[in-house]
Amino acid sequence: GKYVVIGHEHYGKSGRRIFGIFPYFLRLMILSRFDEQLGSGHPSPPGKRDAMGVLREHLAAGKITPVIDSAFPLSEVHEAFRAGVAAVDRMYKVPVPHRYDVVLASAGGYPKDINFIQAHKGLYSAHRAAADGGVVILVARCQDGTGNPDFLSWFAACRTEEQWLSRLDEDYQINGQTAYSTWRNVSARRTLLVSDLPPETVRRMGMEPCRSLAEAVSLAGDILGELPPPLVLPDASDVLVEIG
Repeated sequence: GKYVVIGHEHYGKSGRRIFGIFPYFLRLMILSRFDEQLGSGHPSPPGKRDAMGVLREHLAAGKITPVIDSAFPLSEVHEAFRAGVAAVDRMYKVPVPHRYDVVLASAGGYPKDINFIQAHKGLYSAHRAAADGGVVILVARCQDGTGNPDFLSWFAACRTEEQWLSRLDEDYQINGQTAYSTWRNVSARRTLLVSDLPPETVRRMGMEPCRSLAEAVSLAGDILGELPPPLVLPDASDVLVEIG
């Protein structure tokens, strides 16, 4: 076929690397998990920008340089985008009736938890399902470490929303957007990580290290005063949580 549609996630205001368009082949990022800064692949709520609108803005501003063969008019690309969003929703969307005080998530095992940058996808889904003031437990081995030698430097350099967005605007990097997403989530809720990462590495990312799932569950009960029934996401990296 003409199109390959890939579910992916991007964050923040720096959208210049969201889409790549090539002659005879289109790699179109379907942004079902698109960050609140830009909206989503679905019709945008008031005040939010549609993802295809963002593509057009970046095309017009010269932030990306497309090479589009005449066989691929933008209207057709738009239709493929919408069809791709619907397909991703059918495959990965999981309805959750309400947000939970405790969310217990696994990144899904190897290779989805080979490093933290990969495992972060599960962390994102878990936080979408967690209530304000709740606790998220993520189980992810991360045997290859964080996944990028510069990853932890983002947490040292950025302490506020403004600092994160400013640095991403000035020097956008994919590992930087993943660090930003992690920071936003763990700043909102207590997050316990069961992994092979050194404890200090986990703390530098704003999470609390646990040696075992049993320790994490016990700590969650201590934090909340009791252990309410949790939501369990056994393959959190491959689900799109929809509340309600």
